[in-house]
Amino acid sequence: MTDEMERLSWRDKFVRQLVQTLEGYNSEACEVSTPQVISGPENYVILKVSLEEWTMLYSSLYTGADICYPTKSDTVRWILNRAVECPVSICDLIIDCITNNPATLQAIIDGLAGSDEFNQYITNQVSMLTEAELTGPLIAGSCDDSVIAGKMIALVERLDANNVDALEQIEVGTNDEERIATIIEGIPVLGELPFDQIIDFAQDLLEDFGEGYNAASTFERRDELARDLWCFALEQPDCEITYETLFEFFQTRATTNLSTLSTIVDIINFVRDGDFDNDQLLFDTMFAVQIATVNAGRDFFGINLPVIGALTRDALPSSAWEEWEACSTDDLCEGAEGSVDFRASDGMFIETYNRAEYYETSPKGWGVHVSGSNRISIRRALAPQPVRMRFNTLGDAGEIRVYNWTTVQGALLGATSTYVTNGDGSRTYTIATMTAPTSSILIDIGVGVIADSFRLRWVCWNYDL
Repeated sequence: MTDEMERLSWRDKFVRQLVQTLEGYNSEACEVSTPQVISGPENYVILKVSLEEWTMLYSSLYTGADICYPTKSDTVRWILNRAVECPVSICDLIIDCITNNPATLQAIIDGLAGSDEFNQYITNQVSMLTEAELTGPLIAGSCDDSVIAGKMIALVERLDANNVDALEQIEVGTNDEERIATIIEGIPVLGELPFDQIIDFAQDLLEDFGEGYNAASTFERRDELARDLWCFALEQPDCEITYETLFEFFQTRATTNLSTLSTIVDIINFVRDGDFDNDQLLFDTMFAVQIATVNAGRDFFGINLPVIGALTRDALPSSAWEEWEACSTDDLCEGAEGSVDFRASDGMFIETYNRAEYYETSPKGWGVHVSGSNRISIRRALAPQPVRMRFNTLGDAGEIRVYNWTTVQGALLGATSTYVTNGDGSRTYTIATMTAPTSSILIDIGVGVIADSFRLRWVCWNYDL
């Protein structure tokens, strides 16, 4: 038998012949119908095939489409692709699987239970102060200068003593195990962290603050801090301080960038990465770390929310305020015909150009209406009169401009050239000379992006005329 005959014999045995030969067959005759786009999900076909089956199916269709529909083969292939990509209610299927499949639900529970990251997240959330604890009155009851001064002195002295005690207790440990036991006893939330993070935190505290804090904690600095807290309390509505506002005071003072949502890990990273290169910063930062740790873990070597409330409530009045320098806001509105505390109300100002929003949540005041806005604008009716103005802001206000509302396109009535920074981190801007508005004033603040945390906290006009 010749080679050619053997080849033909093998083909007859193993190659399936076409039912109908293509010889003389018009390809257009194979195109018995035009592929149509199927509308409506109820008419879709869902293909459930394995990868190997899909390869076989698609390969067959790919070749056959060229034969049967030579001018529309791409359309035929697209139809199959579209069928495979038909919409599936994946969310409903997942919910059904979790709800009705005990094995799936248990697998999820087991997975979360074994996740260190998830358990750490739960620990942090449980340990942190609640919103009610953050925003509830902590220091309140009087606006009397002597009463507030006594409370602030007691607070500063106790927090300072706690800083000293904490550092001394950690330093006493002669090895890592003793230091870890000491720091976990003082800051229980640290016990949930890995060994190396705890010991590194203890070492960082000692290296950055251990030797320098006692030298930095002079009577003058403690007295200045108590005075600044006294001024801060007097600025608050009803002279009331919450834990949240106290937290913000210390974090702003030390420029930590920590927030009430910061976890103990965030605090550890801040201490590890910080550069506390002068006594004032070292002093302020240790207070900020103590207050932030109470928020993240409820306790810092015996200082917690109830203790702070009790020691300020029971503090005796003090006449120390009589020797203190007057608060920067004491005379800002003295003699003014108009003064508005935006921390108590919107002051009858209204937003202009959809650029401002009055925030009743802490920090209170007028702020940007849209995140990342480049300015805020508010206005209020004002009878014609000579006008001088001052503003107090939380955050950098950028350029402040005040316009006559009736000639808003033209006359610039005033612009700031100086500001002072107050103990609570706010700034006071002064516009010294302006032409009298004829009907109302437009306050336009900021050129460039303003932070979402910016607040216009008060304004007064016609002061010291």
